[in-house]
Amino acid sequence: MRGILADTDQVLELLERARGGDREAFEALLSPLRNDLLRRIRLKLGASLRDLLDPEDVLQEVQLRALRSISRFRWQGEGSLQAWLEGIAANFILHSAKAHRRRREYRIDR
Repeated sequence: MRGILADTDQVLELLERARGGDREAFEALLSPLRNDLLRRIRLKLGASLRDLLDPEDVLQEVQLRALRSISRFRWQGEGSLQAWLEGIAANFILHSAKAHRRRREYRIDR
C-alpha cells in the first residue's frame, strides 16, 4: 500500500534530502499519501466548509506548509508522516473556519 514508507532507511534518506531542498525527495514522501490525505480532508471539511474551502486547495496548502516545515518533522514509524500531514490539514481547516466566522460576524455587526 505505502511501500516506500514502510522502509525506514529509505524514508530517512528521503527526509534528509527533502530537508536539504530536494523537491523530488519531498514528492516521493508525499505521493503515496496524497489520495488518502485528500479523502480525510474532505471528511474534515464536511458539507458546510466545502462551500468555503476546496479540498484540493486545502491539500495544496498542506503540501506547501509541510515543505516549509519539513525540518521540524520527526519520523516515528510508518504512520507518523500521515499523522503529521493530517495535523497540518486540521489546523489549516480550523483557522480558516474561524477566520470565516469572524468575517461574517463583522459584516453582521456593521
